[in-house]
Amino acid sequence: MHKLIDFVCDEMDDLERKADKEGKLSMAEVQYLDTLAHTKKNLLTADAMEGKSERYYNGSYARKRDSMGRYSRAEDEMRSMMDEMRDMADDLPQDKRNKVHSFLREMER
Repeated sequence: MHKLIDFVCDEMDDLERKADKEGKLSMAEVQYLDTLAHTKKNLLTADAMEGKSERYYNGSYARKRDSMGRYSRAEDEMRSMMDEMRDMADDLPQDKRNKVHSFLREMER
């Protein structure tokens, strides 16, 4: 989950630098920024609900499963957010779209 948070923050930083340099953002970039902000809020909320001491073992994310082997609600929410990011990426300029899709493929490994 921390890779997702880092990705979102990096993208938001890129947009901030562009706004500082050019003095404006396109409507697609503003929509992308809004999506990033919502995603960041949701990720941080899920992170806080999980509790760091329960989630990490030797530095890696431990996926929690219930007694039937299903992923936890947080895992389902993360997958849902990734699907939402994939759908919204279709409205972005090609370079940003490729960056988002590449990142999401990496996260699915």
